Formats: sequence, structure tokens, C-alpha cells
Amino acid sequence: MKKNILKIWDNVTDDLAEFFVEKYFGKEYLTDWYWIGTQDEDREVLAVGDYFFNLDDIVSFIRYKYTENELFKYYDYALEEKKPKINIKNWKKLKK
Repeated sequence: MKKNILKIWDNVTDDLAEFFVEKYFGKEYLTDWYWIGTQDEDREVLAVGDYFFNLDDIVSFIRYKYTENELFKYYDYALEEKKPKINIKNWKKLKK
């Protein structure tokens, strides 16, 4: 029988979160993050200090090789816009 696929998912998303936190916040934040979710979903939003990221955004920041500076500029843009008109992939292209 296959391993519990949900346990594998939990481990992989935790590894991804740790990679993201270390890359963009530094090793000192590796103990200052946790998942937030609805009653049925426990890995919807990653909280790091006072910042919040959904899983899709975490993947996009890593996939499109955002620098720390670019990540926080986009984060500020998204907060100001409430509903960003430009996604993470295209925002980086426009800001070059």
C-alpha cells in the first residue's frame, strides 16, 4: 500500500515553507512561521512574523526567482491594490 499521500503533502509543503522563509527572511525566522487555514485546510496561508503568503504565491516567488527586495515590493503593491491587477509572474517582467 502507498504511503499516506497527505502526510507526504504535509512534509513537502513544510519543506517548501522552510526554504521560502530562509531565502526571503533569513535563518533567524525559521522558528517564527506557521500555517494558517480554515477548519478543513491547514496549509492555506503561511504566516512569517507579520507577513502572510498563500501557497501559490510562495511557489511563484521561488519559481520566478524573486529577490528579497522584489518580493517585498510586490507584497506592498498587492496590499495597496487589495486585488492586484498584475500577477507575480508579470509584475516582475514589468518592473525590469
